[in-house]
Amino acid sequence: MNQRQLGRDLRVSALGLGCMGFSHAYGAAIEEREGVRLLRQAVDLGYTFFDTAEVYGTPADPHANETLVCKALAGRQVAFSPMANGFLTGRYGKWDSFDPKTDYRAAMPQFASEAIDQNQGLLSMLRTMAAEKNATPAQISLAWMLCKKPWIVPIPGTRKVERMQENAGAAQVYLSPEEEKTLDEALNHMQMSAVFGGTNIIQNNISSRRN
Repeated sequence: MNQRQLGRDLRVSALGLGCMGFSHAYGAAIEEREGVRLLRQAVDLGYTFFDTAEVYGTPADPHANETLVCKALAGRQVAFSPMANGFLTGRYGKWDSFDPKTDYRAAMPQFASEAIDQNQGLLSMLRTMAAEKNATPAQISLAWMLCKKPWIVPIPGTRKVERMQENAGAAQVYLSPEEEKTLDEALNHMQMSAVFGGTNIIQNNISSRRN
């Protein structure tokens, strides 16, 4: 869907979706599961602008509409910690340690010694594709996320200018549909450790969290 600019720097879909009718004013409130399904379909159609308000709720729950929209869009706006808190840059190994007083990576499962071993297949795959694309593993991670949906905007954080430049370069890395499919299929059959903030997954009898 085409976009329009609101104010100086806010870009949204050319059409927004008014969400009041899901919960208020047009008959009985829609069943929650159906509301979530419809809202997620709207995202797939390119909607990025959703209008909700406290007054759109029900007599029993004035926040019902806001809660519905929140549930439907949770995880659809994928791009929390796009490089697993830096792990997918490939720059950390068993020899790295973090100060538990100032760095919460010290408690993150993906940085545990055993996790480094579990994730070698993933890191190797990223390094291989990075070499093929004249890119870095971090850029491949970001490029993969960018090609999933046009409304996904990764927000990697850094305090180093060189990393900002590297991350920005990911927007110029093109992954073909075939390359994206290759990565997806590999990820679906690859052993990986738990990841801080990821969603629970169960595959090949391995329970973990993917971010």
